[in-house]
Amino acid sequence: MDQALAALLGAVVGSAGTAAAAAVTGISARWQVRTQGALQHRQTQRQARREAYSALLADASRARDDLSAVWHQLRDEHADVTETERLLATAKTSIHAAQRASATVAVEGPPAVVDAARETLINLAVLYAALGAYRGCQAADGDASEHITTCAQQRHQVRLDIDAFAAAAQAALSDPGLEGRRL
Repeated sequence: MDQALAALLGAVVGSAGTAAAAAVTGISARWQVRTQGALQHRQTQRQARREAYSALLADASRARDDLSAVWHQLRDEHADVTETERLLATAKTSIHAAQRASATVAVEGPPAVVDAARETLINLAVLYAALGAYRGCQAADGDASEHITTCAQQRHQVRLDIDAFAAAAQAALSDPGLEGRRL
């Protein structure tokens, strides 16, 4: 009987060990699948953010360059009015492209990047309006000194805002703690 009991106990312990090993293997496999899925999701989200940030950065930079072309055209004493109007229309189109790109940034977040994008768009629009006012003042042969100062300050502010947006985007893409946050 002792041998039979020992054999029975051995079989029970062996079965329990096998069942425990199977349970641990199953739990480990589920954990691995969940972890892999979470990593893939974060990578996909990071790629979507990178594309959204890059698109806005490119469009905002293009708008800034187009607005700078208007600025230089207005500063030229012999500027062609038709060319100035064409440059303003091009700048407006570029600003609209940046606004469209910002919609994806607003969805992707995080708030620090969205805020930097919003400031960039606001100041692009303010610069556009200031250049339009400067052009109107020139057309009326008025004193444009106040407009010149405002435009120069706005051009500088737009550059700072684009740099701040780029820095916020880089921080969001490199900081894994920000990846889980949404608006």
